[in-house]
Amino acid sequence: MNVLPDGFLRKINRLGFVLVDGERPYTFVRLTTDGELRLLVEARSPAAWRVGLASRAQDQPGRLPNPVLSLSLKAYGQSSDGTTLDVSTGDLVGRLPRMLKDCILPTCDLAPS
Repeated sequence: MNVLPDGFLRKINRLGFVLVDGERPYTFVRLTTDGELRLLVEARSPAAWRVGLASRAQDQPGRLPNPVLSLSLKAYGQSSDGTTLDVSTGDLVGRLPRMLKDCILPTCDLAPS
């Protein structure tokens, strides 16, 4: 089992994500104006992680996962389906929180409810 790298949990918590289930995969939830975002983080190897991002509207609890944005996550890294990213440990700690803070979360927070 891979343990989340130092600093990752602190950075994700600062963005409003809370760990709700640990290990396989680690599941983080963040409330939005009209539902929630789920961030799934799973160890692929000692130095590689798979990260998935999905949303769920308050009035449609069965609609998980679905893309959060019309823009695919493929734009941010190696992705086979547009809603998951394969990242290194360094990118998990450094680039992923920055991408969420600067690109994904502002769009979700400003979305009409």
